[in-house]
Parts: sequence; structure tokens; C-alpha cells
Amino acid sequence: MCGVIEEGLPYNLSEVTYINLIPQDMLEEVAQGKPTYASSTWIPYYSSYAVDGITTGTNFYASAIQDTNGWWIVDIGENRLIYKVTIIPRYGCCPTRFHDMEVRVGQNLITSGDLSEYTLFSTYAGPYTADQWLLTCDRVDKIYGRYIAIRYVGAVAEFIQICEVNVWALKL
Repeated sequence: MCGVIEEGLPYNLSEVTYINLIPQDMLEEVAQGKPTYASSTWIPYYSSYAVDGITTGTNFYASAIQDTNGWWIVDIGENRLIYKVTIIPRYGCCPTRFHDMEVRVGQNLITSGDLSEYTLFSTYAGPYTADQWLLTCDRVDKIYGRYIAIRYVGAVAEFIQICEVNVWALKL
């Protein structure tokens, strides 16, 4: 399950179990600047904006339509042991749109929308609120894969809006 971190501290320690057996200095960020794919794009809010390192202003990815199966994928270039994914949803407007999300990891690019082949990494029920900052999804048991997907799984159609995604893998 994804926990919410604000300014580096647990948002609500009674609801978040944070276990990370791998020290941060043994991990490296592997998503920034890598190719991305999405179920739809609201131009000019391209999918690549979610891995460009910019976390301010209007630099975010947005889906073009409200969808019950919307998804966003980053290709980190090779299969790696993934331990952590951090997500900054769009903020400043409409933060409650980010809810009912799954983070999945796979070894093959799938753009059909059926990501059942990907391993479930984490979930986030939400909703995200304006005073939150960073969602941190940790996996002590790691998952091996190349493609990291964020997928909306809610019952009511919704936009996906992501400011930034970081993927943390074991250093090579």
C-alpha cells in the first residue's frame, strides 16, 4: 500500500506501515527521462512530463478523457529489481482526482489496457488531498521488471493527472 509523505515525514503513522530493508543509498532512480506511454493524453500535458524532474507549475501528465481503465507507463529500459515508486499527483487543482490507483510492474510493454500480466506492486485508495505531497510505495520483497504502470481502477470514470513519478531500483 502506498503511504503519504509530506516534507519527508509520515503523513499518518497510525495508518501507514513503513518498512524498507534496503537503505536508500543502495537504490538509484531509474525513470527520469525514460520513454512513457499512456491510454490517452490531454495536449499539451504529455505523458513524458511525469518523468522530467520538474515538480512545479503546469508541468504534469493528464489523460484526455475520464476513463475507468486509464493507465500511464514508463519504460526504464531494462529489467531491474524495483523496490520503491514515488508519485506526486497533480497539485494546485483537483487533487481528489487521484484515487483508486494500482502500481504494477511488468517485463513486456502492454498498451491494450489489460495490465493483468503485470505484477501488482502497490495500491492507493485515496483520495489524495491538497495538503499531501508525495506518495511512497515500497516493496520489501522487490519486483523484477522493466515497465512500471499506474492504472486507475475505480468504478466511476476519472482523469489521471500525475506531476512526477520516480522509480527506485537496486543499484547495478
